[in-house]
Amino acid sequence: MVRAAHARARCARGGPAMTTTPRFGARARPAGPVRSRELVVVAVDGGFGSVDALDWAAAQAMVCGAELRIVHAFHAPSALDPFALVAATGIEFAAIGTAASVVDDAAARVRYIAPEVAVTTRIMPGSSASAILQEAPPSALVVLGRPVHGSSRGRTVAKVLGRSRGPVAVVSFVGEIEPGPSGGRVVLAYDGERGSETAVDVAFREARRRGIDLTALLLDTAPRQGVRLDRWRQRFPEVAVRDEVVTGPVGQRIVAESHGAALLVLPEAQRPHRPFRRRLRPWARAVVETAASPILLVPDRHS
Repeated sequence: MVRAAHARARCARGGPAMTTTPRFGARARPAGPVRSRELVVVAVDGGFGSVDALDWAAAQAMVCGAELRIVHAFHAPSALDPFALVAATGIEFAAIGTAASVVDDAAARVRYIAPEVAVTTRIMPGSSASAILQEAPPSALVVLGRPVHGSSRGRTVAKVLGRSRGPVAVVSFVGEIEPGPSGGRVVLAYDGERGSETAVDVAFREARRRGIDLTALLLDTAPRQGVRLDRWRQRFPEVAVRDEVVTGPVGQRIVAESHGAALLVLPEAQRPHRPFRRRLRPWARAVVETAASPILLVPDRHS
């Protein structure tokens, strides 16, 4: 529980404990009322990267006063019947039991690091991407562990990014690193194209929620179309902003600013019918794979 203790240190203590009943198709009931209708959905697979995603999702749910839904997909030798109309085999029961243990452990970890967060759990047969897309409504924040190149988690991230209609966070903690110029801050990278305004709004809100400063990087990669920070400065006077125009290799600069940052916010086009790589801005692809902070990909709410 060493990593859990470190994660707990990042979250506020206190609040009622949550009870969970992580069974197939079941929903856990919180011991206290959910404070808002916001929902954070996190995928867990028992791997190291998904623990980072779970810790970050728990902290985000606590900051937002949101419900946290833990989703785990599993594979069985044959299709499972969610309504128990067909008797399951011993092998299928074993698969369900193993999956239940994964979400049991995840829920217990959340209760330890953020006890005031209301937790629900889902276990579903099939692929992780399908389970996440089914359980996350368009308004939900989806949280995924950052994939290792060529891993199945990479395919999950690609599919979710290609089909999800809401914001998606990709999380991995890189251990002890030397903080960059924006250590402890929210970093926003935007290029003035359509969809940037939504990301700007989210970045200011996340900085205010956390009580920290904001670094805004305007990327000189395309003709700017009037996206200025003046109105956000007026709406969020409590957020101190350092802004500048970035030229040259913008990806390297964004990654450098992400070292030690609390969050990196990137805009992306809301095009669920197009493949993964067409959804991200061209300059954002390498950033998602190499940034040294949690990344929040924000779709254009107007597209």
